[in-house]
Amino acid sequence: MSSGDRSKYSANVSTDSALRLAEFIEDCENEQDEISTSDENIQKIKNFLDVKFNTTSIVQIQSFCATTNDHSSLSALNVNLATLIKLANRYPQLHQSIKFLVLEIISTHNVKVFYRCLSNEHPGVANPALKLISQIVSFNNGVFVDEFLENFDLTVKSFCDLMYPTKATAKLSKNGKSFLTVRHNMVTFWINLCSNASPLTRMDLLSNNKKINSGWIKYITEFDNNSLIKRTLQFFETKVLNEPSFRKMTKCKLLGDFTIGKFVELYKISDIKDEIHKLLLKITTDEENGLLFHDYRTYFQNVPLACLPSNANFNNNDYLQYSYLIKTLVRHVASEIADFHIRACS
Repeated sequence: MSSGDRSKYSANVSTDSALRLAEFIEDCENEQDEISTSDENIQKIKNFLDVKFNTTSIVQIQSFCATTNDHSSLSALNVNLATLIKLANRYPQLHQSIKFLVLEIISTHNVKVFYRCLSNEHPGVANPALKLISQIVSFNNGVFVDEFLENFDLTVKSFCDLMYPTKATAKLSKNGKSFLTVRHNMVTFWINLCSNASPLTRMDLLSNNKKINSGWIKYITEFDNNSLIKRTLQFFETKVLNEPSFRKMTKCKLLGDFTIGKFVELYKISDIKDEIHKLLLKITTDEENGLLFHDYRTYFQNVPLACLPSNANFNNNDYLQYSYLIKTLVRHVASEIADFHIRACS
């Protein structure tokens, strides 16, 4: 876009609201991922948000920056908006005031701004946008999740591709800076979205977005740091296994062989061993919340007592023979039994 075109658009867009928003954010304190501010600043923010012209202007500025490819201004605004929503989530007196702004940000006519940001693989552009929508879906236990899903197309190719590592992702992960990658922020967003969605919506998100979910799990061992891996494991434990409205067959479908197989690979990460061992034990041994179906031993109901193993005497030779038989059977049904069970029998 030429400078003449930009000046034509900028004449109709006032940046005063964005500048005032930046001033409010500067007065906030952010310590250990917790944001706070003074009561005076909270009141100023509330008064600012209660004027619809201010919120409308901010959304117009966001759209203008995306249209003119002003990435630095757009990213700065998205960071401030994410911080504002995070702050409002902590202070109940701002819940109602922030509502109009959030609904405008994720409205049908404005959601294309995010498509522009997320189609850019540069972390400086994509990460602020991901952090913003992550704060939106997390706000007040997911009060905006349904509106977000109504307007945002999760099947957009550029969006699904964010789960898949790039050369920049590999380089940052190798240097211990995976938290700066687009993938890290995408996984964080996806966990927040699924966690705050209703159980029925969560089941739909995990079942029907195969490219996103497969990319999430496929590269978990190579490119995610320990903190993010622990969040992923915690999500599957609390939001899938412990979800009372999910039937056992639903849990089996949502986890699946591929996911459990990738979880087993996490044993090679020393700091994750305890967490993954606890989760796999729950999956395989917990009849109430895990994937273990109760054994009613119906296959012994019509068998004569004399044929039951408990009434038979075995000598050592028989024991070795039957042990060898069991080991042989296990080896020939490897597709049905996890590798660590096979190693345990060897």
